[in-house]
Amino acid sequence: GCEYNGVRYKDGHKWTEGCYQKECKDGEVQETWGDTCCKHNGEDKEDGVSWEEGCYSFKCTKGEIFKVFTPGNCCKHNGEDKEDGVSWEEGCYSFKCTKGEIFKVFTPGKCCKHNNEDKEDGDSWEEGCYSFKCTKGEIFKVF
Repeated sequence: GCEYNGVRYKDGHKWTEGCYQKECKDGEVQETWGDTCCKHNGEDKEDGVSWEEGCYSFKCTKGEIFKVFTPGNCCKHNGEDKEDGVSWEEGCYSFKCTKGEIFKVFTPGKCCKHNNEDKEDGDSWEEGCYSFKCTKGEIFKVF
């Protein structure tokens, strides 16, 4: 027989503990990984267990991990995952991920709007006899 965690078992006795199959064999407890469990980042996950990590929810099903994007927790922007509450800037706009939606706001003082076009700080352009320049969110006319 075997002794395991203070309990005596007869030779040939089998039992399951978490993700492991245990068996008392020739006086030793032998451990085998259960085929319905999953390993994730070094952690044992039992069959049917779900968990969230960043922008994804995971589920261990019969030894396989299924990964699903969770839109309420994150946003997808140009193929990148952005977590809820994160803000970033691109060109003339600032963006914020809020409950799965991306909010885009024009950043005044950084860019200028001219005839519904975005002009970045330092941009110059010509129209008719005039030249224009965007400086710190304001358009200046140059003769």
